[in-house]
Amino acid sequence: MCAFTYVTSELLPVGALETIARDLGRSQTLVGLLLSAYAVTVALTAIPVTRLTRGWDRRTVVVVTMLVLGLGNGFAAVAPGFATVVIARVAIAVAHGLFWSSIGSVAARLVPPGRAGAATAAVFSGNALALVAGVPATNAVATAFGWRTGTVVIAFAGLAAAAAALRWLPAMAAPEPRSPTAASARADNGRAVMVISAATLAMVTAYFAVYTYITPILTQIGLQSRQPVVLVALGVAGLLGIIATSRAVDAHPWITPFGQSVLVMLAFATAVSMAGTAQVTVGWLLLTSVGYAGLAVSWQAGILRVAPRSPDRASAAYVVAFQIGITSGPALGGAFRGTFGMDWLFLAAAVLAALSAAAYPVVSMIMVRHAHGSSSRPCDHDAGTPPAVPAPPTGH
Repeated sequence: MCAFTYVTSELLPVGALETIARDLGRSQTLVGLLLSAYAVTVALTAIPVTRLTRGWDRRTVVVVTMLVLGLGNGFAAVAPGFATVVIARVAIAVAHGLFWSSIGSVAARLVPPGRAGAATAAVFSGNALALVAGVPATNAVATAFGWRTGTVVIAFAGLAAAAAALRWLPAMAAPEPRSPTAASARADNGRAVMVISAATLAMVTAYFAVYTYITPILTQIGLQSRQPVVLVALGVAGLLGIIATSRAVDAHPWITPFGQSVLVMLAFATAVSMAGTAQVTVGWLLLTSVGYAGLAVSWQAGILRVAPRSPDRASAAYVVAFQIGITSGPALGGAFRGTFGMDWLFLAAAVLAALSAAAYPVVSMIMVRHAHGSSSRPCDHDAGTPPAVPAPPTGH
């Protein structure tokens, strides 16, 4: 519920672009920049805010970030002008970075050891559901009743999620800070975190370079009137990708994202090499959704695996890479589309996806060497396998 609400809130300008622009007397281009400003804010604040709150109980982090989401959207709903909406969105974006830096480790602590991937998949299913239901619902409410009504609905959803987290999440003490020379430094692998973050940056950039222009892509093949149906189908495909990932990533932590990245690469390559018929275009878009949506699970599960002692700090680096990709993808897509054409854009996206895929054999080798280098220490664990996380207390 929390993930669904956050993604729906983040993508509010997508579903309500026209009504926001009309109500506030601004251009659609300017309103569209709310997404870019949001992503830049997350990228700039995720790491410092995560560090500042590293001593907080993890349940408190979830509750506070959901409260900021609810109150921020409530503030935006009564905004007298565009500047107030920007301020509200920036506040939510600051909480967004902290939320996504923490939620993966929170989910992992709620399940038995070895099931972190499945727990992460459950969280990220909210992302896919937001694309399937949240954005279309926001569009429908904004069209029928105005964007402020849609924003109020999201505000109440955020407050309800905060109350639910306070009621049902167990108290979770923050991980104890450890010296860089202590056992945590041996258990965590900074190089692997950076490689996964680089792979994330490459793939997210590739995806948003193409996905930003999905409307003209569908229009070009004569499916503009069926765009809502296609978008829902892509969301369903993404949900299926997440389900499949949840069943594979714990057993195959590096093969799974490698296969997903190759699938996305082949989808983009198909867009380059084959005629742009409706069937082919929808086919490669569906393949892209299956692979990309599942990658979000694989990335977070991988971060938890390579940095079991400092998951929030490592997740913050991954969140920053993700948000930089969201910001740079549309710019790259616009540059290639305007200068070279769509085929060159698809080719560039395929190359970025290939670079992302190449990262996972590297991570696997890093973790094997890391394990061999510390195998003589009794506190170390098998390559790439996180230590058991103590079961959270049952009290509230």
